[in-house]
Amino acid sequence: MDIYNLPGHSPGSCVIKSDSYLFTGDIIYKNGLGAGSIPKEDKLLLKQSILIFFNTFDDIDLVLPGHGESEFLLNIKNNNLDLKNFLL
Repeated sequence: MDIYNLPGHSPGSCVIKSDSYLFTGDIIYKNGLGAGSIPKEDKLLLKQSILIFFNTFDDIDLVLPGHGESEFLLNIKNNNLDLKNFLL
């Protein structure tokens, strides 16, 4: 098991990777975007963390978010329009 510090949603946001499972909390979702949901969120830092997230993990890894359904990373990259727009 590995822990990756990926702040932005909150100062202590992290991702826990176990085998091909990514426990992401509120950093990334299958659909939609959690940005703007807490007072200490830093949108610029969140964007940077999501880009690092995309470049660190494999497309076949299963994302298990803090809310909503799980999904493979590749499908999130391709289908989460809110996330795509946030990263522009």
